[in-house]
Amino acid sequence: MENKILIIGAGLGGLALAQGLVKAGFDVTVFERDESPIKRAQGYRISIRTLGMKALAALLTPEKMNRLSLAKISDVGDGFTCANEKMEPFFSVPQGQDAAVQFLRSELRSLLQEGINIQWNKRLVRFEDNGNQVIVYFEDGSVAIGGLLIGCDGGRSIVRELLSSVYGRYDQVKNF
Repeated sequence: MENKILIIGAGLGGLALAQGLVKAGFDVTVFERDESPIKRAQGYRISIRTLGMKALAALLTPEKMNRLSLAKISDVGDGFTCANEKMEPFFSVPQGQDAAVQFLRSELRSLLQEGINIQWNKRLVRFEDNGNQVIVYFEDGSVAIGGLLIGCDGGRSIVRELLSSVYGRYDQVKNF
C-alpha cells in the first residue's frame, strides 16, 4: 500500500507525473472528474520548450518519446523575452538557446493516458490521512486507498481547497 499513489486530475501535468511514477515502478491510479477523455475540449496547441522536452524524456519511455516526436506539428523557434504589465522586458533567452516544439494538446494528452490506470467520472469530496495511508472519498460513493495523494487538479484544485482548511491557504502567485 505504501507505494500506491493516487493522483487527482488527468490533465497534462497529472498524466505526465503518472507516466514518470509508473516508469519508476510505482502503482498509480489517476482520478478525473470528467466523464470520459473526450468530455470537453482540451485546447488547441501547446508549445514545449527544450527544458520541457527534457523533462518529458525523463518521464516517458523511449518508445513514447519517439511517438511524441512524430506527433510534432512544427518548430516554433527559439529565444524569448518576458515583459511586465507595461511591456518592459525583464528577462530574455537569446536566439539559439531555447527552441520550442508544438503539439496538438489532444494528441499529447492521448499519448500521456496510455498505460495509466485512469478512473473517469470521479469527483473528489474529501480525504483522510491517518499517517499510514490516505483514504479518498468520491461523489459517487466510491473510496480509494493509497500511500500518497497528489493534487494535479488545476487552478481551482479541490485538493488544495481541502488542504487549506488544515494548513491555511497561500495565495501569493502573481501572473502578468
